[in-house]
Amino acid sequence: MRPVLLLAWNYLREQRVFLIVLSVYLLVGTGWLALSKETPQLDDLSFLVKQQAEYAIVFGLFMTSGAIFNDQRSRRILLVLAKGIDRGQYLAGIYLGSTMALFAYLFLSWLASAVLLSRVGASVSSLAAVMTAAGIATLLSAAIALFYSTMMHPVLAVAAAVLTMSVPHAFAILLLPSFEAVLPVYAISSAVIGWDPNRPLALPSYMLSIAIVEAVVFFVLATVTFRGRDLALSVD
Repeated sequence: MRPVLLLAWNYLREQRVFLIVLSVYLLVGTGWLALSKETPQLDDLSFLVKQQAEYAIVFGLFMTSGAIFNDQRSRRILLVLAKGIDRGQYLAGIYLGSTMALFAYLFLSWLASAVLLSRVGASVSSLAAVMTAAGIATLLSAAIALFYSTMMHPVLAVAAAVLTMSVPHAFAILLLPSFEAVLPVYAISSAVIGWDPNRPLALPSYMLSIAIVEAVVFFVLATVTFRGRDLALSVD
């Protein structure tokens, strides 16, 4: 467990510029709206909250998809594995570090959103549910992208992950709505987009459970695939 935590912390440190930029963005945006003389409209604030939650799901794709490629290009991955660290531990470190960064962003978004919604007298009781749902969708999108990154270029890995998540959604539209539960990233995302601050999040809890289980499944698949990859080959 210790190697995984160390790898996760190192990866998190590599993402410090990302976290700083997002923190400044949230601070400036929240501060401007919170200190503005004009009271912001609830619709504008709810749109901002939903936008920030959706960003995390998208960031999850890109943060995990390029980690292996970058480490292989710099040969850092060979140095890490030469220290006796298992490939599964290496992937766990990347995944944990990525999710820590994304959950930190969601936590800051939750704080900022709570401040803004409180200013206009809106309820914040369902805000935690929105951020939790976005976090779980992020776990799944990041795991899918990590799986494809073990055998593809980062750009192709992102494209394959998006396609994989889109197929059940397309089947749900064309054939049967229950297909949304197969890979519920789109279902969770749609619930977040349609959220009303004055109402509970309209999302069945089983969707979140399915997403958690599938995130574990894709991580296991990523580990199995990564064990058979030749890392001595150079990449461009």
